[in-house]
Amino acid sequence: MEHVDGLAKGAPDRREVLAGIEGAMAVWIGGVREEVDAIVLATGYRPDMPYLAGLDTALDETGHPRRREGLSLTHPGLAFVGLD
Repeated sequence: MEHVDGLAKGAPDRREVLAGIEGAMAVWIGGVREEVDAIVLATGYRPDMPYLAGLDTALDETGHPRRREGLSLTHPGLAFVGLD
């Protein structure tokens, strides 16, 4: 519950970029696995998402996410915020 409490207090649990996703598990650099409900990726001012290339069809040929109204067209549960 500490993660939920942190979000409610406006201080979400911040982590460095993750190494991968396996089902509901986030895999962090170093091999630590953690079950997660949501992952919010803050990419900065310009979309730069090469780390999603391993999700096959998440990105189009130009590197932009395949999405409609912020939701991935190819991966249920994946959403993109602040790209428009």
